[in-house]
Amino acid sequence: MENKEKFNLKKWAETHQNEAISSAIALGAAIIMFIGTATGIFSFSEGTPEPQQPVEVVEQAPAPQVTVLDIGVMADSKVGEGSTPIIVHIVSIDDRETPLDFYHAIDPDKKKDQIVIDSGRYKITTFGIVNSDGSISFPEKDSKEFEITVQASDAPTRTYINFGEATSADKVAASDVEQISDLIKTAIENGDESLKGEQGRSILDRIEKNTQANNHLAPEVVQTVKKSTEVAKTATETTAKVTVVEVTPEIIQTWVPEKGHWEPQVNRVWVEDVVTVVDTPAYEKKIDDGSYWFCSDGTTLYTPSDVQAHISEQAAQGITVTARQVHNYIYEHVDAVTHTEDHSHWSDEVVGVSWVVDEEGHWE
Repeated sequence: MENKEKFNLKKWAETHQNEAISSAIALGAAIIMFIGTATGIFSFSEGTPEPQQPVEVVEQAPAPQVTVLDIGVMADSKVGEGSTPIIVHIVSIDDRETPLDFYHAIDPDKKKDQIVIDSGRYKITTFGIVNSDGSISFPEKDSKEFEITVQASDAPTRTYINFGEATSADKVAASDVEQISDLIKTAIENGDESLKGEQGRSILDRIEKNTQANNHLAPEVVQTVKKSTEVAKTATETTAKVTVVEVTPEIIQTWVPEKGHWEPQVNRVWVEDVVTVVDTPAYEKKIDDGSYWFCSDGTTLYTPSDVQAHISEQAAQGITVTARQVHNYIYEHVDAVTHTEDHSHWSDEVVGVSWVVDEEGHWE
């Protein structure tokens, strides 16, 4: 009789442990998929995106936009066509990828300028001016250094710089002149278009000329300024600093500056003016206060009879005597005859100047 070994499940499981586990896992997965599909738990349709990993969203500040900074200058009459320009140092102080840092020159005669610039937050520093007569004008405390936000807008952001009364040439310190001269050199080296080329050379000529106009400065001070301007001349031909860095040049429009003029600001005031009108001028009245006779022999006599008698006596002795009458005059002051008239009137008193816009600035 053929001997056949019976199948022992326990023994097979012990000798095929790995195969048994793999089979069990596969069978379980098949059952779960079948149940899920039948019940709608797992449902896949064409075009369904795969699950994405969460992405951290970082909020960024809005990019700067090209806009216009309008700067006006308030100063006395010393600041004018012959003065060195009003120089401002403009530095961006906000969080931007490419900071702005440049110098700009404002015409001292116009006392106003507009700068095409990126919007944002800036620090502006202002420096002194050397006038044509050698005097110096300094910015007032609140205008020496201040911060301003230039808004992204079609309309310019406006600000004003105020200068105090000019320091006369005889009271100007040599150190102030040298400091302004060095500042102009630095500004031309790091300036925008307003400090380059012919404009830059003109500024250097002006600081040298205005320094020479001050006769109270020592010759060595004038020479120091001259050397500084000579060094700075080469910088007038270097590349100008940009005022716009955040916007692609192709999309920048051209800013056409506003046109206008300065007009005096006047107050209507009453002027008291009572005048004295002279009808008859004052004069010295001449009054005859008597007379005497002076004889040729030195005798002084006071009556005509005495004179005649003296002449006769001398004639009898063979002496010829002559006499002349001398008058005594006194002077009495006579006051003028006058009357008063009221010429009081209203008058316009100039208290400052204001900028009047004739044509608004605009983008083209």
